Amino acid sequence: MASFPKEQQIVWKMRQWREAVPLSHSQVHDLISSGVIPSVKIGGARLITESPAAFIERHRKPEGK
Repeated sequence: MASFPKEQQIVWKMRQWREAVPLSHSQVHDLISSGVIPSVKIGGARLITESPAAFIERHRKPEGK
């Protein structure tokens, strides 16, 4: 498997992704199932296609609101 620098990583396994975001396994699973966290399934592997940082930024509330 090709190795990418962290800033260029294009997919994450659920465990890798959860290590960077303070959500439980079931919360991440629910967000994937509802389409909030984008992912693809390849064989038996579910791969998340949005970086944890991009997910947090996308859900960040504007300051002062």
